[in-house]
Amino acid sequence: MPDVAIAKAIVEILSVLSSGPLALIVLVLILLPPTALSWALYKLSTALVALRDEVRKDNREANGRYDNNVVLVHNYEKMAGELMTMVRVNVGTMEQLASLIKHDLQRGK
Repeated sequence: MPDVAIAKAIVEILSVLSSGPLALIVLVLILLPPTALSWALYKLSTALVALRDEVRKDNREANGRYDNNVVLVHNYEKMAGELMTMVRVNVGTMEQLASLIKHDLQRGK
């Protein structure tokens, strides 16, 4: 209800002042700033919403990259374990081969 009372008061003031250029001055000084402020706040809120959406999108992309990196690390650990097993088998095989060669050389002497 206070908004209605304020609006009525503004209308009464404008009706009293409407007889000359003073009404235009009052209109410009009293009614225009709130309208311009409202428009500026609307533009600001629109820009902030757009910025928030962009940050959320970037955050989703970063989370996706993080998840991909986690999978990559797990795969790397698995591959490193398999490589270590392969190296151990190769070392054992080379030791057996060296032992066989050494044994054959000693037998041939």
